[in-house]
Amino acid sequence: MAPVISIVGSSGVGKTTLIEKLISVFVAKGYRVAAVKHASHDFDIDHEGKDTWRYAGAGAHEVLISSPHKIAMIKQRSKETGLGRLCDLYLDSADIIIAEGFKREGLPKIEVLRKTVQEEPLCRKKDRLIALASDTPINMDLPVFDINDAESVCEFIIKHVIKKKRKVFGVLLRINDQKIPMNRFVRDMFKEVVMAMVSTLRLKRISKPVRVELSIDTREPVDVKEDR
Repeated sequence: MAPVISIVGSSGVGKTTLIEKLISVFVAKGYRVAAVKHASHDFDIDHEGKDTWRYAGAGAHEVLISSPHKIAMIKQRSKETGLGRLCDLYLDSADIIIAEGFKREGLPKIEVLRKTVQEEPLCRKKDRLIALASDTPINMDLPVFDINDAESVCEFIIKHVIKKKRKVFGVLLRINDQKIPMNRFVRDMFKEVVMAMVSTLRLKRISKPVRVELSIDTREPVDVKEDR
């Protein structure tokens, strides 16, 4: 999973504005950014009467719409999915994931404060609060940034979230959509075995594989024409 930073705070303090500025700064520095918004109530991004709305209304559990430039999915669920799992499932190509909300998640957080809305932080160090962004000085044993200084906040995130995250081999195993944890030895073994098999294949137009995806369906056999 890519490094994740949650921007938290009360409604109206300027979380979205800060995130918008952070995204621009990160992109200008060459980072690939993903953003996640937590909604405390139900929401609907579809439009009544549209084809996708009709599919969902007819009972489709998942609806996907695709164009040459965008993809969107509407997926029904019975309970809320944690931020970490959401990132694992849908945001695996980002260098940094910026989340708005999710203050109860055990991930690094920066809280936004504004004197006219709320002066005291909602979170503490035990909640993995690592910094504050405020329009007034705060007496707290944490770094405090000016709410408008997105550049400094960005540099702090790079140093304390992105670079601090331990680098591991990019090997991910999922079984029935559930991420399976693996230690370093098992990851190395998976990588070496799979890449050794890949190296024996006659790959046309691929000079050096950098991302390999393997899916195994155990439900029923699949007829495959042998390449002789």
